[in-house]
Amino acid sequence: MAAVTAPAAPSPDRTPDRAPATRRITLPLATGLVIGTMIGSGIFTLPASLAKFGPVSLVAFAVTAFGSIMLALAFASLARRIPETGGPYAFARTGFGDFMGFETAWNYWIGLWVSVGAIAVSFTGYLGELVPAVGESRTWQVVAAVGAITLLTLLNALGTAVGGVVTTVLTVLKVVPLVILVAVGLFRIDWANFGPFVTADYSFFGAILAALPLTLFAFIGFESATVPAGDVENPEKTIPRATILGSVSVAALYLLVTFVVFGTVPNAELQESAAPLADSATSVMGVGGTFMSLAAVVSTLGAMTGLILIQAQVPLAAGRDHLFPSVFARTSPRGVPLVGIVVSSLLAVVVTVANLSGGGGLVEVYEKIVLLSTVATLVPYAFSAGAEMVWVATTRTAVPRARLARNFVVALLGFGYAVVAIIGAGSESVYLWVPLFLLGVIAYVWVLHRPAATP
Repeated sequence: MAAVTAPAAPSPDRTPDRAPATRRITLPLATGLVIGTMIGSGIFTLPASLAKFGPVSLVAFAVTAFGSIMLALAFASLARRIPETGGPYAFARTGFGDFMGFETAWNYWIGLWVSVGAIAVSFTGYLGELVPAVGESRTWQVVAAVGAITLLTLLNALGTAVGGVVTTVLTVLKVVPLVILVAVGLFRIDWANFGPFVTADYSFFGAILAALPLTLFAFIGFESATVPAGDVENPEKTIPRATILGSVSVAALYLLVTFVVFGTVPNAELQESAAPLADSATSVMGVGGTFMSLAAVVSTLGAMTGLILIQAQVPLAAGRDHLFPSVFARTSPRGVPLVGIVVSSLLAVVVTVANLSGGGGLVEVYEKIVLLSTVATLVPYAFSAGAEMVWVATTRTAVPRARLARNFVVALLGFGYAVVAIIGAGSESVYLWVPLFLLGVIAYVWVLHRPAATP
């Protein structure tokens, strides 16, 4: 592990990112990727998971929005200086050296394909509202989830530009219904539906702490524009702008949507709902349930498309640096890292099938996968924020002190939020994550001592 006072430069034997002439992801596509990846299953499913805490979970949502924006600002700063494929992996490796870079890539990669599994579960919940046979049969839920992952994997195999365009189109289709729900629902709020501010099972701070990791899952994806940096046009400017614009927009929309759902669906009913936004739309507009379920299906498909697009970019970057097996660094004639896409999607299928086959309600299954994904993703977030603080502490360039101080405070707040959210995930989720982290150490030693192959 490199000393923190001497950030590592990119490896000289690293395969260069794609030439500017072949980059196809512009600012609108990058912003669409951020928004489309963030708005997935979280906002459509989490109100049911948060209902057990009471309206205090809105405070947790606000805290998460603040923490996520702090992390997004830190990522934007990092992206200006390190516009390389891999996002958090590239940031941590530059700041801390190969081992921390590998562990960041390892954990972030796990978090991505586990997230695909979680969103696939949510997808089946809303699809069940439209197709009763799916809602009534666990077998059909498995078939639907695996089919969606397979179809979107094949789509992303066509190239990052195709995946980016599809994600942007699906983003527009899913944002419009949410805006309509907010616009109408704000005038139909029934304060009696909120119930007690904090339910009897939790204290004020205990409820916020427990809700933080669940709310964060809805914000995962704000960094998505940093990951395929090699395909982004003018990445030094495009990535920071897309990251900040997308994160702030989604944070505002999330808070409004959650408030409306809490105010239009009774708390006891909300806790048992497999499709909370559909229930809210039915309450607000009468016939809006089907419309909202369709929007949720589109939303989850869009989020899975974005995640499948970026989940192969992390092992691609690490493979180029010989920190992942070199097979992950190979690309198709279209420049697509097919091995990374296929392997990641297969792992997502395993997670989905294993959890859907294990019994329990969809909300319970969803929460279990969400917490594991969140912990795995929070570790790279913390490492990336730490890399920004290291840069501030060690930089010798002519940067104004006020800017350095601001960057350090922003990164520190983001780092602190990540640590608190990991604690809030609970011991069970951390226990599930620890073996994966240790397995990463073994994988790192194995990769380090095997002969490097040319991609």
